Amino acid sequence: MEKMYWISPEGEIIPIEEHPIKTMVKQPERFNYTIDEMQMLYAKYSDENEVEGEATKTIIVGLIEKGWSYCYRKDVNKDWQAEVYKLDKNTRFNLRSWASYMIEKKDLGLDSQLKFHRLHKKDKLKKSVLKLMEDDLFS
Repeated sequence: MEKMYWISPEGEIIPIEEHPIKTMVKQPERFNYTIDEMQMLYAKYSDENEVEGEATKTIIVGLIEKGWSYCYRKDVNKDWQAEVYKLDKNTRFNLRSWASYMIEKKDLGLDSQLKFHRLHKKDKLKKSVLKLMEDDLFS
């Protein structure tokens, strides 16, 4: 079962029930968008598939570039993924808050692996939740 979360630059954890963009459409102002802006993006890319099209990718990347994090796990047997712009101090703090929340819910353990996708460096980093909690991602 797929599980997904948005984490705002301020650290607010927003569960995604169905799809990251559909969550945004319900409360676009929470994400600093208007419905008109989102509709213009979909029109620009002539997207008919609102789930996997270019407009969807553009909106998600745009949010990540503004400091949002997108955390998800596509399958219970796979690692959690975290798409971030940079793993700077604020992002790491927000990810630790999210991890604490997930540990409390028993959806994550200290030995769980996280794959970080850093858009700024265009790379991937795989570390344990324990390394994240100890703020030791770069050793």
